[in-house]
Amino acid sequence: MESQFELEPVSVERIDILESKLRDHEKKLDKLQADRLSTCNAAIVQLAAESRVNGRLWWHKFVPDDFNVNSEDDIVTVLQPVIYSIGAIVASTPEINCNTELMKNGMSLQIAYAGGLKDCPCLTPLNAVTRLQKDDELVIICSHKPSSTSYLSVVRLSG
Repeated sequence: MESQFELEPVSVERIDILESKLRDHEKKLDKLQADRLSTCNAAIVQLAAESRVNGRLWWHKFVPDDFNVNSEDDIVTVLQPVIYSIGAIVASTPEINCNTELMKNGMSLQIAYAGGLKDCPCLTPLNAVTRLQKDDELVIICSHKPSSTSYLSVVRLSG
C-alpha cells in the first residue's frame, strides 16, 4: 500500500513569519519560566540579639521583604504565608532551671532546657518547621541573661 500526498507550494515569507512567531513564543516561555523561578527563591531573615527585655531577646533591626521586626516589642512578624524553617541559637549564662522558648502567636512551638558549667556560656538550639500565616508573630523567650550574641534564622521553604 502506497500513500501519496499533494504538497502545496509555501512562500518563503510565510515560513519567515512562522519562524518569527515561534521565536516570540520561545522568548515568552523563557520569560515565564524565569519569572516563576524568581518567585520561588527562598526568603531568609537572619537576626542577632545581645540583650533581652522582659525575657524577650532584643533583635537588631533588619527588615527583609517577607518579615517585619518591631523594635519596640522584639516581635518578628510574617508578611508572606508559607512554610518556614525557624532556627535559633541562644547564648546565655548558666543558671539552674533556665529555659528558652520559641513562640508563635503566644503559643509554644518548642522549649529547650539548658544546663551549663559555672563560668561557661550555655548555647541552646531551637529548630522548628511550620506553616506561618500573614501577621503571625515569632518571639523567643529566655529565662536567663544573654552571655553573648544569639541568632535567629527564618527561611521560607515553599512559595
